[in-house]
Amino acid sequence: MLAEFNHPNISSAEFENPHKMDPELVIGLGFTRDWIKRPMSFTQTVSGTVIHPHGDAVDVWSKSHSKGSLHKYDCEHIRTAEVGSVVRAPGALGLAQDWDCGIKDPEELFDMYLTLERLNYWEGIGLYPHWNRPGFHVDIRSQEHPSAGQGGFGSKVDPTSPLPGQTGNQKLLIKLRM
Repeated sequence: MLAEFNHPNISSAEFENPHKMDPELVIGLGFTRDWIKRPMSFTQTVSGTVIHPHGDAVDVWSKSHSKGSLHKYDCEHIRTAEVGSVVRAPGALGLAQDWDCGIKDPEELFDMYLTLERLNYWEGIGLYPHWNRPGFHVDIRSQEHPSAGQGGFGSKVDPTSPLPGQTGNQKLLIKLRM
């Protein structure tokens, strides 16, 4: 077992490829569980029930994610983003994780997004309200990565339009962050 899985709230059994995940990613997931004080569902349950297929590290040639996905291991993420084609880097680790914490209410989901921002650990945070289990993508991309500092609202969400139930303040915040 990897040292980062010594955290009492994180088990390697919750992931499909825990040995291909960057240790800082796993540590951040532990911090996040402590910070939000809610159960978090990652790739699978400890008993093996899949929750977020391909939610942790995936092979560099996987079709489940885009070419430059930060979920990919054996991928040189910065160079891949720069050239728009996969640049293989054997031994490179996955830098992203998809998860949820059982929130279905859009207002509460957006509040959790703001909570993640305040944690100030993640370089990238994506909000996906339209998943079967609404949730988040978090990553530890490098500051040198071409998309450093970009948050996201899933491909089915127009970030300039409100989420269902969104308040005026939340719409303003989204526009200010763009």
